[in-house]
Amino acid sequence: MPEGGFSEEGGLYTKPYRTLRDAISDLPEIHSSGRADKYKASPQNDYQKEMRGKEARLTEHFSPNHGPSLLNVISKVPPGGSIMDIPEELRPKSYFANTYARLLWDKPTPTMTRNFGTPSSSRCIHPELDRGLSTREGARLQGFPDGYVFCGKKGSKNLQIGNAVPPIFGFEIGKAIHESLAKKYKQNLQESDACV
Repeated sequence: MPEGGFSEEGGLYTKPYRTLRDAISDLPEIHSSGRADKYKASPQNDYQKEMRGKEARLTEHFSPNHGPSLLNVISKVPPGGSIMDIPEELRPKSYFANTYARLLWDKPTPTMTRNFGTPSSSRCIHPELDRGLSTREGARLQGFPDGYVFCGKKGSKNLQIGNAVPPIFGFEIGKAIHESLAKKYKQNLQESDACV
């Protein structure tokens, strides 16, 4: 397995971590029940360039349709805040402390779950806009290239994204396994040569 770990100063292994801004800042702003099929800007960094590939048209960038009462609750959540930061009279009867939580632009995001568009489920409220994450934003945060095709309705697509091992993480695990096996194979060859 790769050595190292995550820290705010360092990153995953030896690379600095990516922030929410790194992942989605080239996507257009959309509001609750909004959608867009054109990128807001050219790629702002290597990650966005890699995620876009040769795609010219933006897909899957549609946001959840939140009702007026949910929009009111979301509007009260400050940057980086959660359900604990909104007035008690607006809180549901039961909840977890990390629900109705707003992401921060310049921090990594938590693990994406299948409910990344549902503010009552996890930390998934857009850092500035009053809505849960769009399907494309969730896919970007999980490391799926923009050209990857998800099948089914929105809920099914979010399930595929949230339940997946992020492709970038899978690649790193595969690379580490390959390196470990290659090292072991080389050791075995050296040991068999010594026995001859």
